[in-house]
Amino acid sequence: MRFGFHTWPNHALQRARRGRRGCNCCVPCAGSLSLGRYAGGNAMKLIGLGTALVVVLGAPGCDSGSNDSPTSTAEIRVVAQHLAGNKLGIKAEDLRSLPNPRGQGTFVYCPTTRFSGVERKVIWLVLADQAFPLNGATKGSVTPSLPWPREVPEEQWSVTGLDPYSPSDALAIVFGDGQ
Repeated sequence: MRFGFHTWPNHALQRARRGRRGCNCCVPCAGSLSLGRYAGGNAMKLIGLGTALVVVLGAPGCDSGSNDSPTSTAEIRVVAQHLAGNKLGIKAEDLRSLPNPRGQGTFVYCPTTRFSGVERKVIWLVLADQAFPLNGATKGSVTPSLPWPREVPEEQWSVTGLDPYSPSDALAIVFGDGQ
């Protein structure tokens, strides 16, 4: 079957297509899965750009830069010496630090919060070269040998500005208000 300039297609799918002169082929038909004539090329450019940004800036949720000051690396070392054999597989290079904005001490934490599909926020406060786990996930799964903040004399812990019985304030400071 030969199609000339004035001959209409005879097959049902050929008759249903919008390939005629005067038709805007860039606008997809209702119900079409097409994104338009040029969408594929632009989508590939955006995917390439997104991949480049992830490589340059680091993956979302990962802290590729370091907030560590020379003094905070000492606090990370205090925690790191207690990490051997922990259940979550956290290593010293996974840790970050943040000065306590409420008082004395430095928070040491792991920015990764999902382990084996379960969300666990791992956080310590280092005060006078002593690390304290601030929640159950940290004490039970990572550093069970470290003492709780509530085991410290009140006058020693009061300089932190944190509640020794509740990790809520510390979690909000380090991981954000959503906890």
